[in-house]
Amino acid sequence: MKKIFILTGEPSGDKLASSVISKLKVLEPNIEYLSVGGTHLNSLGIKSIFDLKEITYIGFTSVLLNIFKIRNRINKTVDEIIKFNPNILFSVDSPDFTLRVAERVKKINNNIKTVHYVAPQVWIWRQGRVKKIKKFIDHILLLFNFEKKYFDKENITNSFVGHPLLEKQT
Repeated sequence: MKKIFILTGEPSGDKLASSVISKLKVLEPNIEYLSVGGTHLNSLGIKSIFDLKEITYIGFTSVLLNIFKIRNRINKTVDEIIKFNPNILFSVDSPDFTLRVAERVKKINNNIKTVHYVAPQVWIWRQGRVKKIKKFIDHILLLFNFEKKYFDKENITNSFVGHPLLEKQT
């Protein structure tokens, strides 16, 4: 049986992930899931290894005050992913959390394929990060068509999937 670990870091990522996974469950019903997710993934019957609220902090001060909790959750997440041994690690948005976890997982087990949904805006800020991402993300799903040219130029495998808000308006 194929296994997918879904990694989100905030409620909006949980909602985006649940939209993708609900469609995947129809196409491929025999996949085992585990996650760091919230209410949306939970409504699909997908267990989270801990409550998403334990890593959702807004603002620099809040993050700083909880840095040790966050680091412990990153370590626990990496350990649980390795133990689950998924075929795919599907990370969604929240790059400071999800990409940090994905990088560590890939270093431990290079056989786990990594797919990231919602490309980090590296063309605007922290542009040097794209070279690093290339080393541990196998595929990026893009919200905006203009991102494709950028990630193609960087030789990062990607697919334009569109933005869910724009889809609902058409």
